[in-house]
Amino acid sequence: KDVFQDVRTLASEANLRSNSPSIVEAVDPPRAPGRRKPEEPPVTSGGCHCSEHSECRHRGRSYRWCVLKGDNELDEGETCPLKEDLATRDIAGADHRIAGVGDEETTFRLWDYCHDDQNIPLEGQAMHSGGHCAARPDIEEQYAEDPRYRLKDGTFNWDDVPNHDRYALEVMNIRRHLGGDALCMKTPSSGKFHVCPVLPDADFSEPGGPPNANADSPSRWSTKRSWDFCVPALQPGPESSHTPEEGAGQEGEEHVEEGAGNAVGQGGQG
Repeated sequence: KDVFQDVRTLASEANLRSNSPSIVEAVDPPRAPGRRKPEEPPVTSGGCHCSEHSECRHRGRSYRWCVLKGDNELDEGETCPLKEDLATRDIAGADHRIAGVGDEETTFRLWDYCHDDQNIPLEGQAMHSGGHCAARPDIEEQYAEDPRYRLKDGTFNWDDVPNHDRYALEVMNIRRHLGGDALCMKTPSSGKFHVCPVLPDADFSEPGGPPNANADSPSRWSTKRSWDFCVPALQPGPESSHTPEEGAGQEGEEHVEEGAGNAVGQGGQG
């Protein structure tokens, strides 16, 4: 296993945990002339919506983010999954409570990853700059053929898959069973957040192959991980009869287990 990769990923996640957006950062910068807010509040990776008072912007970070709708802004029947447990961190360790918020009227505000263009590609929109949602058959092949991820009885051991690859592997496994082109979905391990496999926005060795790390900046998210948070396309792919949420829920867990003994496991029994 790549110990150094794990160390780099853990260091990056430690920075996320200690560097949540603050109430000062949450203030929108001046809007350029002619720039309009989207007619509909952007949907976020956690399935919430940006507040109409908060634009989806980078604000000095490597990902776009916004302040989420407050309780008084939610439409009838609208929910925000991130509000179900305010203490929950995302799978990269980031706290989604905005630092510095707290007065007699407002006890908390939340932020989330977002994308300000609603024309999202079918495979989904990755959140961090420098990468894009893309199929990663190389990740499947890597773990399917490695006996170190097998128990004595030949069962695939998901617990040993490092976090920098696990979520991409789960998506690829679920997608193979559900069909379709969508890559941005919730998985059994991603919690409330949509994730997708990613490749860096740079040339890589072969189509469908692993990224060429030498052609990209080592500081980019997608060179440390094979997955990213994402926002799904508004409509599921025509070839898929299931939504990403269905694939990640009851059936998703079943498919992951099936993949451990079938598609992910083929070639790894020996």
